[in-house]
Order: sequence, then C-alpha cells, then structure tokens
Amino acid sequence: MWANNPALIAYIEATKIFPHAKKYIILSLGTGSVHSGYSFDQIKDWGYLEWISPGKGAPLSKIMSSGQSEAVDHQLRRISDVEYFRINGTLEGSSTAMDDASRENIKNLKKVAARIIREHDRDLDTLCSQV
Repeated sequence: MWANNPALIAYIEATKIFPHAKKYIILSLGTGSVHSGYSFDQIKDWGYLEWISPGKGAPLSKIMSSGQSEAVDHQLRRISDVEYFRINGTLEGSSTAMDDASRENIKNLKKVAARIIREHDRDLDTLCSQV
C-alpha cells in the first residue's frame, strides 16, 4: 500500500544485483487511475473523518498514493542511467471497486486496456527496440 509505484524500489534492487550496469531500463505498469476532484465548497468544513471516509472515496489515501507514484516518476526520469517507461491511464467508464468482476466491468476494463496500449504505442515500440 505504501509503494503505489514500486519502480524506484526495483531500481535500487537492480543496482545492487547489477552494480556495473551502464543503463537500467524500467517498465512500470500502473493499475489505472481515476481523476476526481473536490471543490473548495465541498471540503472546506471537512474534518479528519471526511478525509478518510470510504463513502467519500477515501480522499486522503488517494492523495497519498497518487503523490507517491508521481514522486517516483519525477525521480526516475532524472536519473541519468535510467530509461524509464510508465504506462498508466484513466479508468473511464469502469468501476473503481477492486472487487468488481462483473461481466460489464471486465468488458469495460478490456476497452480501457486497449486504449492505454494505443496511447503508449510509441513508448512500447521504443522499449522493445532497446531490449
């Protein structure tokens, strides 16, 4: 739960196993994201319970997970011996519930996956040409 994007951990471990490597290629596969926000009027009176409430989507947890992942992206893109690829996308039209295995949601998730692959086609080609 604390390493929403564990790619930096993978890099550190790879440098231990292959300390003399001149280049590290990292492919980080996300599980999708949901872009939702809250207006000031919605949150101005929130207390601790609202920030952790599952009924409100557990906003604090989402912010922390997203922040960790974005920090890893930022850090790995600035390390000179790393070629870093992050493939992730929005889950538009799909349920965000981790236990929703309904036929409709699986169908929607397959469409989302196809879109994400199309959006990252150039990155995938670049990655494949390097290995």
